[in-house]
Amino acid sequence: MRYLIYTRVSPKGSTWRASETTVGDQAAQCRAFVLATDPAGEVVGVITDEFESGKSAQRPGWKRILREVQTGTARWDVLVVRHLDRFSRSIRDAVNALELLHESGKCLIATAQGLNSSNPSGRGVINILLSIAQMEREFASERTKLKMESIAQRGLWPVGRPPYGYKRGKRHDNKLYVDPERAENVRQVFVRYRAGVGATELARAYKMHKNSILYMLRNRTYLGLICYDGKEYRGQHEAMVSPDLFDAAQRLLPGTRHAPRPKAQKYPYILAGLVYCDCGKRMTPASAYGRNGRYNYYQCTDTKDCRQRVRAEKVEAKVLDTLATMRISDEDIEEILEELRRPAPEGERPPDVDALERAAAKAQERKERLADLFGDGLVTPENAGTINARLAKATAEHNDLAGRLAAARALSGTSPVLLEEMERMARSLRTLGEAISLSRGNPADMRVHMSTWVRAVQKDADKWKVVLNLPGSPTGAAWLPQLALGEPLRVTSVGTVTVYATI
Repeated sequence: MRYLIYTRVSPKGSTWRASETTVGDQAAQCRAFVLATDPAGEVVGVITDEFESGKSAQRPGWKRILREVQTGTARWDVLVVRHLDRFSRSIRDAVNALELLHESGKCLIATAQGLNSSNPSGRGVINILLSIAQMEREFASERTKLKMESIAQRGLWPVGRPPYGYKRGKRHDNKLYVDPERAENVRQVFVRYRAGVGATELARAYKMHKNSILYMLRNRTYLGLICYDGKEYRGQHEAMVSPDLFDAAQRLLPGTRHAPRPKAQKYPYILAGLVYCDCGKRMTPASAYGRNGRYNYYQCTDTKDCRQRVRAEKVEAKVLDTLATMRISDEDIEEILEELRRPAPEGERPPDVDALERAAAKAQERKERLADLFGDGLVTPENAGTINARLAKATAEHNDLAGRLAAARALSGTSPVLLEEMERMARSLRTLGEAISLSRGNPADMRVHMSTWVRAVQKDADKWKVVLNLPGSPTGAAWLPQLALGEPLRVTSVGTVTVYATI
């Protein structure tokens, strides 16, 4: 097998103390993993994105990898990363990239977590972990938005650069203050524009871009208002122009010349591939035109004896409403966690895992002890060379042991990192309802949530059963989903929909 290593660090920094480690450390640990799991394997290269955010799909190295796969010029079979978040922090980008790798006969390995996308269960686990990361980012974004809105409600400037003519006060002071030198320019722009001077001429006169002039003329901040997220609040700052002058300028501003033509939207079918008829057959998306327009529905694939169909909007609304209002009890979560923590059968844990864990811990301790010498100011010009050499040796030793340890855990199915991720995944079920609610109105995000968290939507006469998807215990055979609890664990029942969690 031929392997390509991908490493990445974020713009926030890449010191060895950072949680993501340096690109060099990532590459060394991935090499050690490959050597331990496939001694005959060949590492054909290392592609690095340094100081690039995982949320962006415009990373040069990432784009090069996808281009090689799409054009069929990739000389490698397996893409190796240290941790899944090095691959991507955007679930949509990651899912699309994983699908591209799978269709091209290639796979992804995340060494620290023991994740491998070469089998369906591995891809399922990766999708769920990516969904959790996306969910946490959405919650963080929502909290930030609420904080900014709270600031705006108090009449303060919430975020970003103040409008031309205003300036901020001291640090942590969000009030806008008039900038005397620029404020006069703002007033003159409004007065001269009302008098008939065009935006192009004003832009030349004040050495600004025409769009900046037009933006200034439309900016209601100059009326003493704070505008945030489509809402207006009375600001604590001083207004620069009167309402009469502002309104006069608005009447002269050009309107939108061309209205964008809406694109034809196909129905998204967010439950595609998940709906089952009460006869046991899968139901597939279909559509038809009737007297009142287009009808979207799921139709049983048994078109000979069954032919049942259900309106797509109806079943999707039921499932989404139930999941959005779902609250899973702590007792149910603990029952799921107990199954995930089930110890491996006797003899499945190779003896070298314990030895590697001890050796890796000692190497990490030596590395930290040497690095602390720099922080404590104990490094002098006389001993700097020796200490640097010892630190480099300790780092290389730790990277090698970390890679071999990850390989041993992956081969034995006892990765504590993966177990921790799976426990976090189970606990995230508490906030699944909130994540579903946040994605409402965005079909692409809803489809990702459904395909990640829902295993099946089963029609049962006039009722529906929704089975949530949780992979089985990491000590189970090949991560195959299993009903280890005997019967599915009923999570909630709302109206005609009952939700189960299976592990």
